[in-house]
Amino acid sequence: IKAFRQQHGKTVVGQITVDMMYGGMRGMKGLVYETSVLDPDEGIRFRGHSIPECQKLLPKAKGGEEPL
Repeated sequence: IKAFRQQHGKTVVGQITVDMMYGGMRGMKGLVYETSVLDPDEGIRFRGHSIPECQKLLPKAKGGEEPL
């Protein structure tokens, strides 16, 4: 996303820029969607991390064991 924004951040999409899409989308209608990848051997990966890696990396509620 960082490289995409650096390259296309000022690109106008209708009356909307890429920076507006990733900067909160205030005052506009739209959706930015990032999909996960399903590897037949490793399973689901999101932003390069497996589910067990996400469970370790993401914050948990106080006293909780699973990510928020």
